[in-house]
Amino acid sequence: RSGDDAGIIDDAWRLACRFGELVRVLPVASAIVERAWLTGVPDSRVAECHSLLRDAPRNGLEWARGE
Repeated sequence: RSGDDAGIIDDAWRLACRFGELVRVLPVASAIVERAWLTGVPDSRVAECHSLLRDAPRNGLEWARGE
């Protein structure tokens, strides 16, 4: 959580989207939202990620809600 992520989150997002499985996409979506929040740098995917994270419990992935 310190320094440059060297594009690892972006690579993970592309790979997770290729699989198209929420169980793979949700952790990366969380990382994208967290990175935008911590750095203050806007990311065009935040709205999509927010939607995925909000709807995950309704899609049978109750664990994604967290604590």
